[in-house]
Amino acid sequence: MLGFRKEWLAELEAQLIAYELPRTKVFLEPIDRRGVIEIVQGPAGSERLRERYGLTVEEGLAEIIADDLLADKDSAIAPTLQILLTKMWTSATAENYEHPEFSQDLYQRLRDIAPSLCRPPVELLHKLRNARFCLQSAISIAECSCANATSRNQNQRLWNLPRQLSRKQSTH
Repeated sequence: MLGFRKEWLAELEAQLIAYELPRTKVFLEPIDRRGVIEIVQGPAGSERLRERYGLTVEEGLAEIIADDLLADKDSAIAPTLQILLTKMWTSATAENYEHPEFSQDLYQRLRDIAPSLCRPPVELLHKLRNARFCLQSAISIAECSCANATSRNQNQRLWNLPRQLSRKQSTH
């Protein structure tokens, strides 16, 4: 089973067709209030999972989280919920590894982060842009250094060296 956001459908479907893999499309509806509540309570919802993870969820917390997430109809609820619950789990297990608790207090401490949880891709784009700028700057500096250290003919020979080597290997 392969699940993904609809923005990836065309690209992934092309690959599935190219590799002649069988497929069936099943579109999932966005998570509703009941779904958010079930997800938040999930690891504490059965005796087996409580024994495995030791997690307790404070009464009423799942409903508060659901209401907060669903207040913005255009937000990406599933990714935001995933990031929020990961942060809550990390904090709860840091406080008490054996018996972590999702409390309203913990949620309130992390709640200020929640609106910004959808922003990491934008921050990542800025970081990538900065990295690209740094790389271009480094290449420019290297080119200037190379131009100052050697003559134009020497630079040309250096750039042609890989081609010359590949020709020698193909003739042997």
